[in-house]
Amino acid sequence: MKINVIKEVNKIYSKENPSIYIRNNKEIKSFVENRKKLLFKLKLPIKIFKNSELIDFGSGSGQNTLPYDWLGAKCTLIEYDRKSYQNSKLLFKKFAKQKFKIINRDIFKSNLNKKKFDIVVSNGVAHHTSDPKKNIKICINSLKKNGFFILGIGNKNGFSKKYSKTNII
Repeated sequence: MKINVIKEVNKIYSKENPSIYIRNNKEIKSFVENRKKLLFKLKLPIKIFKNSELIDFGSGSGQNTLPYDWLGAKCTLIEYDRKSYQNSKLLFKKFAKQKFKIINRDIFKSNLNKKKFDIVVSNGVAHHTSDPKKNIKICINSLKKNGFFILGIGNKNGFSKKYSKTNII
């Protein structure tokens, strides 16, 4: 039953991609400032993004990843939905400041040849997959020692939680 629900959610998502609203530099600047405020609340220092390698598993249209690029991270985006992947490419080609890579692939098939990243992001994705625990394990296994894992899971107490490699059990 869970698989059927996920398929239905994905079908709707592919038609009604909800995260396309950055169209110009003014909107990006505002979005980046809001993201900085969120990171401050999460007690993540902005300087960790400078010259870091970041991967976003399930990046959607890329708009939530773009602030990390503007903060200095070299971003890799993994997105299975073709429409979102295309939107990411357009958004990053137009507005990215750093080197980036966008891959159109399922998270569970995202073989990155055991590459490790300084920062791993999975924001609002794991709980929408067929195997959330496996999704999180893939993220953790992609993290360098002492790296940061930014995990966003929809719940009644808030959306984002932060973890580092050293405090994940």
